[in-house]
Amino acid sequence: MILFHYHLAFEVSGTDRQNLPMILEDYRLDLEDHLDDGAVASQIRAGRVQIGLTLSEPLEGFESDIGLLSTYLHQVLRGLEVRELVSDPPDPRQVVATKVLGRLGETHRTPLLVGEDEGRIVVDLDRDDLDELEFQWPGLPLWVQNGLRIKYPRLRRL
Repeated sequence: MILFHYHLAFEVSGTDRQNLPMILEDYRLDLEDHLDDGAVASQIRAGRVQIGLTLSEPLEGFESDIGLLSTYLHQVLRGLEVRELVSDPPDPRQVVATKVLGRLGETHRTPLLVGEDEGRIVVDLDRDDLDELEFQWPGLPLWVQNGLRIKYPRLRRL
């Protein structure tokens, strides 16, 4: 069995807490198909969005949802998408983790490393697969390259 895990968390401040829910009334986020009615708008008004889903089918619109939200926010959004082939015992080689970045409506997917700790699979938004990113470097958007250069001194030479 394959499971798909999705996580999105971000802070909302200032007038965005009131304005973004009104803007989103004209759109339908794919995430909302798996949440209570008004859950996203309610979390935005509260200033903190925290969404975690586990599904048996992929959420095709996850990346576009992040892109849409990032259009109206002045921050880079980071979402997590994990595809897991369930096995007993858990096998990190059967897990693919991807960070989905969104900035001003543009999105990009970057690979993450998957680890294991005491028999548990560990996925962390801050464990980028640097070898794969170096390989992909020429095709990365400039805003992604700049963020990675700041975060990882090793990538400053590229």
